Amino acid sequence: MEEYRIGQLYATTVESRNKTDGDSAVQIFENRPFEDHQVYGSGQYTHKRMHFGSKLPSFLDYILPASYKVVDEKSFNTFPTCHTGTLTIMLLINLAEYIHEKFPTSKMVVRTVHVEDDDGRRANVFNLPPERLSQRQVVHLDLALDGITPDKPKHRNPQLVKSEKTHRGPLRRGWVKSLKGEGHPVMCAYKLIDCTFDSYLLWAASGSFAGYVKDLMLDFNQYVYCLMDQWYGLTIEDIRSIEAEFRDEADRIVKYAGIEEREKTPSSTKSA
Repeated sequence: MEEYRIGQLYATTVESRNKTDGDSAVQIFENRPFEDHQVYGSGQYTHKRMHFGSKLPSFLDYILPASYKVVDEKSFNTFPTCHTGTLTIMLLINLAEYIHEKFPTSKMVVRTVHVEDDDGRRANVFNLPPERLSQRQVVHLDLALDGITPDKPKHRNPQLVKSEKTHRGPLRRGWVKSLKGEGHPVMCAYKLIDCTFDSYLLWAASGSFAGYVKDLMLDFNQYVYCLMDQWYGLTIEDIRSIEAEFRDEADRIVKYAGIEEREKTPSSTKSA
């Protein structure tokens, strides 16, 4: 679990750097530990701003007005329980707020649980009641087998990446059983996306949205694996130093590129 925590934080920073160009950027305003919070207890607090710009898929670009393409995320990270914390969830939260504003009886709630020594076979990790279980659709995502297309970059393809530091990979069919048999740690991230729509437009777009979220989550976690030799052995102090370096870099890019000024212009505002 600690390995994944380090890997996830490292990959988030790298991916944020990858997405910081043109009219898109990720800024970090605060990144500090917190204790004795009345709701979340102790963990790491971050305040980020994501400028999505033109990096949204077409159906989300159509639904969301310009003001919702700039997201302020205030995250309480109490891993293994996550309250936001990834670019995917930032977008989900913002879309959820827009849906609630325009369609008050619609809702979208996202919950995440990470389980140690788990291969994804738990039937009801969120303890849903029987009537909810009958409505639930389960999608299993395999890092080695799913989302591997001919045009997938080699450095993001777990079928082609072997960790020299840990001697893990490349990943093949049956990799979970194989790695567990060799004594390597295995865990599973469970995500529950609970949606209720009172608009035909939202319902019609839900299939595309679900596919987009699935692809984002899968690709990010494959990238966490593929970056293993970069983050394996790092400490949380190393991660905080890397995050601070990126924070300064992103601020310079946003200021130099004039991203915030362009977002304030009337031409950037789109009616819903």
